[in-house]
Amino acid sequence: MGVLQAIADIILILAALISLVAFAFLAYAAWTIVNVVREVKGEVNTVTGSAKDTLSVARRTTHFVGGSIVKPASIAVGYVTGVTATLRALTEDVSKKGKR
Repeated sequence: MGVLQAIADIILILAALISLVAFAFLAYAAWTIVNVVREVKGEVNTVTGSAKDTLSVARRTTHFVGGSIVKPASIAVGYVTGVTATLRALTEDVSKKGKR
């Protein structure tokens, strides 16, 4: 019975050592995951800051274009349309208006 007991003890010791090695790998994997999460968090903060800056620039550009290009152009088109309608009304033959 002594030989079987010794073999069982050796197998138990080997299982404990394998368990310790597996636990060491698991601890290393957890440490690696924590580092990756920290790195990704830093990158996300960088990307978020860049997106906020881009949005701010786009907002200012839209305001500038609206105030200095679109508004004056729409006012000019309104004036041209008004002048065109007025000239058409003044130069159009009165007899043609009734025959339409």
